[in-house]
Amino acid sequence: MRETALPTSAPSGTVIGGELMTSLILRVISLPYLLNIGIPTFVSLKQLINNYFHAYYPAIMRWLYVLSKISDYFNILFYCVERRLVKMGPLKRRSLLASVIIVAIALVAGIAFIQTNQQQNTIQAETPAGIGEKKEQKSFLSIPIRTVDGEEITIGGILEEKKKPVVLYFFATWCPTCRSDLKNLKTVYNEFKEDVEVIVVGFDLSESVEEIREYAVKRGYYGLWTFTEPSGDLIASLKVTAMASKIIISPDGEVVYREGYGVVDEARWRSILSTALA
Repeated sequence: MRETALPTSAPSGTVIGGELMTSLILRVISLPYLLNIGIPTFVSLKQLINNYFHAYYPAIMRWLYVLSKISDYFNILFYCVERRLVKMGPLKRRSLLASVIIVAIALVAGIAFIQTNQQQNTIQAETPAGIGEKKEQKSFLSIPIRTVDGEEITIGGILEEKKKPVVLYFFATWCPTCRSDLKNLKTVYNEFKEDVEVIVVGFDLSESVEEIREYAVKRGYYGLWTFTEPSGDLIASLKVTAMASKIIISPDGEVVYREGYGVVDEARWRSILSTALA
């Protein structure tokens, strides 16, 4: 049976419905990112998303950010093709909308699959090293890392020079969790700066020393803590799988504490730094 094309002046309810549905799907997919940058509701949901999506899957968070932006442009897309769509038969219009929905569902399923496969690698918060697993080998102490000033250092060298525990913090300049973490750390650091050394290590291997230096200077962290370029060798040696990971190295070079969760408030930072001195 031959389909009758709609007149060009006919209301495009299918198009409008498709536009709203597609935008809604994309916004739901991007919800973890949107919640992670500070929406003050659903705190427990925000923490859960932060733990499993942001801290452990930085690449996914970047794509979620992209998707949140793509949704803003779907209005333009549907407007531009509306005249063409209304000339299509109902079956073709439904097929197009179904395709969009299937792609969105496939993306969500892919993210869930990655999370499920990687969940076993999640670092549990508040877990001292050596409980239920062997302490890390000390090979990381001699791995050279370069500061934003171009100086080559090692964790072992810092321990020998400073004679005090070192707190390693792994971050990326685009990481909103890290931004909040470091801001809170700055607030309480004056209480511990004589007794604890903080080294902030780049986690995103694509970021340059210049980007990290600019980040530290802009936020007033430059000169307060040691910032270094991303070091794949150090990350691998310490088995760091998450941004916003915090690792405490004792003066004798032992990993005595590690935590891989997201945003840490001021009280929690005091507890972490106190642990370094215990």
